[in-house]
Amino acid sequence: MEQFSGTLGRYYNEIEPSVRKSLFGVLQSDPALPPVFNRLYELRYVDGKNPENEVDLFLWHLVNLVQYHGAPGLLKRKTRKDILAIYRQMGLVPEAPYTEEEARILYWELRNAVRRYFGTLSAPSYGRKLFGTLSAKDDERVARMEEEAWKISYGNASKFDLQEESAPLCSAVDDEYRDYFHSESSLAERRPK
Repeated sequence: MEQFSGTLGRYYNEIEPSVRKSLFGVLQSDPALPPVFNRLYELRYVDGKNPENEVDLFLWHLVNLVQYHGAPGLLKRKTRKDILAIYRQMGLVPEAPYTEEEARILYWELRNAVRRYFGTLSAPSYGRKLFGTLSAKDDERVARMEEEAWKISYGNASKFDLQEESAPLCSAVDDEYRDYFHSESSLAERRPK
């Protein structure tokens, strides 16, 4: 999907929430942008209980989606329901179908969240072993990142029969995975070990 240019392109390339907030301030009054742009910002960065808190709820949801993949089979119905609730909180299950432009905005917002998630996972402190005293090797960290990317996208989609609802997330995770790791293969084509 073609990326945006100008300030909107910078907004979707930036992963630091404070910088995105200032770019959002410039963009939010742009009449050319559909209301879903503002709605996705609110869903991602506004803490409903305490609006003064600085949060990235999409990052939080991605972390939770990894954990849901490991849920036991006995809890499949409840887990599916919980995942759908997360999808609604991320704008993946809209009340009315998205227009092409709205779907494009959702796609790039999801890619941005996944890029931030990958940036978090690529930190040397990620995946430490032996009670946090040993760092994981680079190849171990990359393998774990790939596994988690598969779990939050195609893994949950297939395990919980959410292919339709997961399609925008799967597309964004897969494309960001390819760009981030300079990979020509798709996560859909493989299941990590």
